[in-house]
Amino acid sequence: MSDFKNAAQNLRRDPALVAVEILSLALGIATNVTVFSLVREMILDDVSGRHSEQLASVEGANVSYTAYRDLQQAAPFQDLAY
Repeated sequence: MSDFKNAAQNLRRDPALVAVEILSLALGIATNVTVFSLVREMILDDVSGRHSEQLASVEGANVSYTAYRDLQQAAPFQDLAY
């Protein structure tokens, strides 16, 4: 119990240190929440069906570069990754 009393007295003596500790804790929590949200949205969740009319499937892995460029320029594949 004396340790808690000593810690409280030290915190009352230096309020700037308390502010820095609270700020660093808040930034750490915010960073973790942001990173987790990004990882969940980009990696862990399935493909979102919000715009199902924009979803397309290309079967087969053997696509030549010229066929890839043709697919990229076709209307349904305007946003195909580079």
